[in-house]
Amino acid sequence: MVDLVSMGETMIQLNAFTSGPLRYVNYFEKHAAGTESNVAVGMVRMGYSAGWISKLGDDELGRYIHGFLRERRRRIEVRFDTGAPTGLYFVQRDYPVPGKSVIYYYVGVRASKLAPEDIDVEYLASAKIFHTTGVTLALSESCRKTVDKAIEVAHGSGAQVSFDTNIRLKLWSQMRLRRS
Repeated sequence: MVDLVSMGETMIQLNAFTSGPLRYVNYFEKHAAGTESNVAVGMVRMGYSAGWISKLGDDELGRYIHGFLRERRRRIEVRFDTGAPTGLYFVQRDYPVPGKSVIYYYVGVRASKLAPEDIDVEYLASAKIFHTTGVTLALSESCRKTVDKAIEVAHGSGAQVSFDTNIRLKLWSQMRLRRS
């Protein structure tokens, strides 16, 4: 039995070292970033067992994320695919306003192709807690169906469901957000 299984997208985050528009930035710091994987890593750091379900591009960025999460002793249920890239985003500093702004490159990324058949039902049913977010729901219709199936499996096995709305308005139209 595993304490927590999370499901959702993890992307590469590239943080600008200097302030200003990205067109003038030459140096970035690379991180694996994703709410669902962050929750699982946090659980492992507190001494619990945790796993993560997703899809990654069969590319260097996907391999980096996979290695990063495996090093943190998490069970990874991930499918690699050459049909789409791993997502990434940039953190721009102090432009166009003080603070930070985020520029996403997520349309058509591999995680948006997560489908119900990608869930290892036995593994998910062994979890005490299932965790996901509104970001996963927003990625695609197939992701929404996958979340629905995962919640059904979790409820059927007696697991608790943890859901972080984590609303990213750049991913949702107002009408679609109201219907979901």
